[in-house]
Amino acid sequence: MKSLSNYEIQQLIPKFVEFPYPADLNLTTEREFINPFTLIDTEKNDARFGKIKLNPSSIETLFSLASTDDNLKRQWGTLSLISLYKLQLLSKSEIVKLGKTIWSQIDDSGFPKNTQYYKFAFMGLPYPDIDLSARIKSYIENTNFPIQADKKSKSISITGGHIPLCNEIIGANKYVTWEQEELVTLFYRLVKWWDADKELLKKDDEPVFFCSTAEEFRRRFKNLIKILSEVIFPKLVFDSTSKPLREEIKRIVMELDEYGLITLKLKVIARNYLDLNDENLSIMVENSLCSSEHQVVIESLNVLLWILKNSSSFDLESINNIIEVLGQSIRWRYKVGFVSVLNVTKVIIRDYPQWNSTLEMAILAALDNLLKETELTQDINNDDFAERLQIREEAAGLAYQLYEHYIRDNTKIIPNVLLNWKNICSSEYEFSEIRIQWNFAIDESTCHGAG
Repeated sequence: MKSLSNYEIQQLIPKFVEFPYPADLNLTTEREFINPFTLIDTEKNDARFGKIKLNPSSIETLFSLASTDDNLKRQWGTLSLISLYKLQLLSKSEIVKLGKTIWSQIDDSGFPKNTQYYKFAFMGLPYPDIDLSARIKSYIENTNFPIQADKKSKSISITGGHIPLCNEIIGANKYVTWEQEELVTLFYRLVKWWDADKELLKKDDEPVFFCSTAEEFRRRFKNLIKILSEVIFPKLVFDSTSKPLREEIKRIVMELDEYGLITLKLKVIARNYLDLNDENLSIMVENSLCSSEHQVVIESLNVLLWILKNSSSFDLESINNIIEVLGQSIRWRYKVGFVSVLNVTKVIIRDYPQWNSTLEMAILAALDNLLKETELTQDINNDDFAERLQIREEAAGLAYQLYEHYIRDNTKIIPNVLLNWKNICSSEYEFSEIRIQWNFAIDESTCHGAG
């Protein structure tokens, strides 16, 4: 599905709706017969298809499945209908019916059951006249974090960092308005969890199911960092009585760092509590962009996007310094995290064009070299082939985004390297993953060819 264009996906939607529920589906066979709607990313901004003619009887069949007491049938029906809702393909009456169907069966916590959706997800779907925000707050407040020290058994469950409560808190943040007292209470609950289990990060033992105790708790505490950086710190307000809280924040961030967790974004967002200035932070981000550790590079790219989104509160010279280091990573095709570097640069060109002039020459130089370096020939092994394809895909997307920038600014001549990438994406011999990166529907009437 990744290699299909929106138009091609649009043609499949009616077939997905009519796709029959597999007979005799059970917990053993459900993985072999997936709902085709799971293949569509309904959260993408461009995943909207306008009017598509759907078979009314097939829609009614989905409602029947979603209303049944059979768990697997209900999951199949609700997934299909919710996907159609997110794609804006349900009528007003069907939307009302969807809300009633989803909420026709609820669990002990007061949320729809047997749907495979997190509780916070229902805040973005049709729901009855209830205070859903208060309901999810109550669930979060009354559900415990998985504190290992509180368990009677010494055995450790391998979660891989998947903690439903943390996902609910992070997901609900889009919909819920937290009071200051609630944020402080949540912060101290996280502190309790950290203080209780942090020593397990130092436990040196043999991996169990490919994961040591230390690694398991690193993955768990990534959730803690995410809640701090996305939910609590951006909304926490300090006054003259907040000194103990400020000191506790400093301690937690310092300890997370000391215990080897990645804390760059946390430091940037909490900079006012940690007495860090923009110059120091920009140096941290620049160094992280050049790290030999993949996850550190990824963190620095996420931080850069966060800084650009909140650029009004940052020193512009510090931002420019980070952008210049990013440009060097692009120009010299620094291997660690390079696919993500190209992807983030594409976002910057599209969403933050004021920084394009700083990056432009480095991008063009890199794209010129990547034309040859990412050629998919028969004499390369499978690993190299997969890597080249991934880089070529991102490079094509970046080339298109920069090409669009030139189209909008019709005072500039479009460089040959961008036209070369356009030719690649129009070739019938090129992989579809590459071709779909270029939107040939763009109005080219204002194009200026290279001299």
